[in-house]
Amino acid sequence: MSSQGTRLLFTIRAVAITGILLLGGGFPSAAQTPEEANIIGTWRVTQEPGTPSEFFVYAVVGEGGVLSTSDMDFSVGSGVWRKNAPGNFAATVEEFAGSDSDGRADSRNRYRLTITMTNRNAFTGTATFDVLDLSGAVVQTLGQVPIAGSRMRVIPE
Repeated sequence: MSSQGTRLLFTIRAVAITGILLLGGGFPSAAQTPEEANIIGTWRVTQEPGTPSEFFVYAVVGEGGVLSTSDMDFSVGSGVWRKNAPGNFAATVEEFAGSDSDGRADSRNRYRLTITMTNRNAFTGTATFDVLDLSGAVVQTLGQVPIAGSRMRVIPE
């Protein structure tokens, strides 16, 4: 795989994680079923879990559809989310990518996520990765990968 292809794969993973974190709606109560659970909070997201291509992202999902992500390549993404049905969410995350000779971004990466809560602290889903030019036109769609997320929790000292 070329270095650009590898970078795109890593970006897809980061966006997937970000999308997952933006699908929230408050903190879940202990009695919530997967259908009642919300996605607001901070998440550890894994793209292609359990494979050699596994990639990790942190996602912060806020009220009002706000989402931000950071990944193991230090890329930062911003996005939006919505609830489609009980326990099911959609999200879109974008980040700048690539660089031209002057060191400025020459493209954008977009991740389109579908998320299903498996319980109040976990989800599974898919992420589809698009490469865009700076104006937002799709240059290439790289396909769909599985994602999984686990809610971060406070660990006392």
